[in-house]
Amino acid sequence: MTSEAMRRLGGWVFVCLALVALLTAVRISGRDVPGAAVAVPPVSPPPAGTCLNLAGSQATVLPCDQRHSAEVIGAWPVGLAGQDSPCRWDDRQSVLGAVGEDWRPPPYSTFDHLVDGGGPTGWTACVQQAIATADPVGVVVHRGSLLSAASVADYPVSLRACYWQTAAKAAAHPVDCTQPHDAELLAVSNRPQTADNGCAALAVDLIGSAKVFDGPEPLTVGDLNLAATGRIVIDVENGRMDRHTQPFLTGAAFPAPPLSNCAVRVQPGKWLMTSVVGLGDAPLPYGGPG
Repeated sequence: MTSEAMRRLGGWVFVCLALVALLTAVRISGRDVPGAAVAVPPVSPPPAGTCLNLAGSQATVLPCDQRHSAEVIGAWPVGLAGQDSPCRWDDRQSVLGAVGEDWRPPPYSTFDHLVDGGGPTGWTACVQQAIATADPVGVVVHRGSLLSAASVADYPVSLRACYWQTAAKAAAHPVDCTQPHDAELLAVSNRPQTADNGCAALAVDLIGSAKVFDGPEPLTVGDLNLAATGRIVIDVENGRMDRHTQPFLTGAAFPAPPLSNCAVRVQPGKWLMTSVVGLGDAPLPYGGPG
C-alpha cells in the first residue's frame, strides 16, 4: 500500500472514531435520570430587631454584638404580593420628635429603606439605619441594638446629642461629641419642665458618679433651648445626605419639641471633648477649640 493510500485510510479511521464518540455522547446526555426535582426551601425572614450588614441593596444577618449598619423593622418572603411596606423617611424619628412622659433617650434620625437577603428564595426587609446629624452627617456603624436601647448609654458616641451654645438660653447647635462642646443632652420627656423633675438623679445615674458636680469646675444640670434650635431634618438623595434645620410649626399634625429635657453643661469658657455618659470617677474630658 502506498503512503498516499495509508494517509487516506488513517483519515477515514479518525472520522469514524469521531462519529462513534459523538453518538455515544448524545446517547449518554439524552438518557433519563431517575428522581424528581427538589424545590429550594425558602429562607425565613428575620424578626424585627435583627442586625444586618449591607452591601448595596443586599443584606447579611450578623449578631448584634458585631459592627453593623442596619436593623430590621419588618420583613416578609421575597416577592410577596400586596405587602404593605412600612418603609419611608420617618420624621417622627428625627431629633426632637414625639416622646412619652417618662425620660427617654434623645431620638436620633434614621434612613428607612428596603433591602433583600437570603438569595432568590429569601426575603425583603424594611431596615433602619441610624444617621449622625452632627458633622459629618452619615450612616453610623455600631455594635448593639438601637431599637432596644433603654438609655443614651446604649448609643454609640457618634449618636449622642452634644451641643454648643453662645449663652445659657440661646439655641443649642448640634456637634459631634468628639468635637469641642459645652453641653450634652441626656434625655427628653413630655412632662412639664420643673425644678425637681428627676434630671439631677438621672444625670448621676448616666454619668456613673456624682463627683462631676462638685469641685472648682463642676458640671451643672439643666435644660437646653431645643425649641429655638428647631427640628433637624436629613435629606437623602442619590446616596448623599444633607442636614438642615426647620422651625417647629404649630398644630397637631406637626412634630413638636419635648416639653422638658435633661442636659449637663460645663462652666463658661470650658469645653468637653467627648461624651460624659459612663464617665464614672474619671476626670472630666476638658479640652478646647484649636
